[in-house]
Amino acid sequence: SGEAGRGRVPQAEVVQEELAEHTEHAGLARIAMVVATVGFLVLHLRGGLARSGRAASVARVVFFLVYGLGLFQVLDAAHHGGRLVHVHGVHVDMER
Repeated sequence: SGEAGRGRVPQAEVVQEELAEHTEHAGLARIAMVVATVGFLVLHLRGGLARSGRAASVARVVFFLVYGLGLFQVLDAAHHGGRLVHVHGVHVDMER
């Protein structure tokens, strides 16, 4: 995991930049997914998912936009994490 790799990342500037990108996208993904989950729960509990009308439609569109942003951030964090592992050789020893 990212936490297990802390302290094992080479100090080269390119690796540190990659790590910063990975960390930033992971944090944004966490925030977006929490907001989308809370928004979905509020919509569900208030019956907004089954309602029709402009307000309900706008709420659903906003939910999907936030969810899509979160999904994009997850994919971007995964991409940068993969580059850290496969391009820059950052890894942790897995003990069983």
